[in-house]
Amino acid sequence: MILITRPHDEAQILSSKLNKIGIKNFIESILHVKFRKQKIFVSEDSLVLISSIQAVKAISLNSNNLSKNFKQNEFIVIGDQVAKNLRKIGVNNIKKTFIDSNHCLQEIKNNLKYYKKIKVCYLTGNQT
Repeated sequence: MILITRPHDEAQILSSKLNKIGIKNFIESILHVKFRKQKIFVSEDSLVLISSIQAVKAISLNSNNLSKNFKQNEFIVIGDQVAKNLRKIGVNNIKKTFIDSNHCLQEIKNNLKYYKKIKVCYLTGNQT
């Protein structure tokens, strides 16, 4: 039995996939995500790091409030689904996709001189 604690919409998708391969599961969403309408400003020369589908949804919902050339920035992302969802909203300049945050951190450590020289904008949420 697998307990799925993701937000309900994502939990339903995972549950369906698990059901298809015969794995019992139970959904108990412990998160609820509330998106705010706000200006998302990222300078043109920033590398944008995105690690969650929720961040992609927030970008999509705030598409009218994005900085002018937002989608032309270079992006690094954590997770294939995050990359896939970014492409769906028109972000095609994905420099690298990492399997998980550990691989992303390893990349940064291995290329610390490079990452210290550039601006990295990490788009994430907060808990209230």
